[in-house]
Amino acid sequence: MREIKFRGKRIDNGEWVYGCLTRYSREMSYITVDLIENEVYEVYTDTVGEYIGLREMEIYEGDIARCYGGEYWQGTWEFNVVIEIDSILNPRVLMHLSESENLKIIGNIHDNPELVQI
Repeated sequence: MREIKFRGKRIDNGEWVYGCLTRYSREMSYITVDLIENEVYEVYTDTVGEYIGLREMEIYEGDIARCYGGEYWQGTWEFNVVIEIDSILNPRVLMHLSESENLKIIGNIHDNPELVQI
């Protein structure tokens, strides 16, 4: 079963939090880290990203990954590219890349927007 979780950047201190998402409106989003301890934080809605569900790596929408050249399936690929992870990227491609040593998360579009320009 796929694990469903989100992350968002806290409004009060700018730190990332991970957990369950609640949206009260387009402008109001909250991440619940621990319901029993009442650990709930308001986050910037535009920073909310969903965990894409890979078991090999914890990757969220909005992450930026670098793919390095190397062996891939039955062939070889020689490219060095930066990709932004979003919900429309084929998860099978990411799954195979993440199983190799050739995919590294190098930042995200919120903390490292300059990486998208590479």
